[in-house]
Amino acid sequence: ALDQDDGGSIGLHELADPMIALGLAESHKEVEDLLKTVDGDGNGDIDFEEFLSIIKSTTSTGEKSAFLNLLTALMNGNLEGVDPELPFKMAYISYRRQKILDAMMSENKDRREEGAKVLRAYKRQLADEP
Repeated sequence: ALDQDDGGSIGLHELADPMIALGLAESHKEVEDLLKTVDGDGNGDIDFEEFLSIIKSTTSTGEKSAFLNLLTALMNGNLEGVDPELPFKMAYISYRRQKILDAMMSENKDRREEGAKVLRAYKRQLADEP
């Protein structure tokens, strides 16, 4: 679950790691900016209705959001290399690990580039942590 403290909403600290790990954001600042765009009441957290607005959002071409696509794949057990029985936090950490391995070892150029994107974001995230 994203709501790690069971507070009924998702804070920046709960959203940043999975967003960066899944390759949906490249920095803590990018996640903070996303949170600000959907935080309708300005309390610094995403409540259920605000979270639904992220899930329901579409791209300019009308496609589902990348966040929704990844969550759906994760829940359906279709995220490559991730055991669908894992708890959410372990699942996205496993996904990040696979992307980092792809960055270093994949023979497929697209997989290497996607993995490199996740690796760069993860390095920035580690450097930003207190």
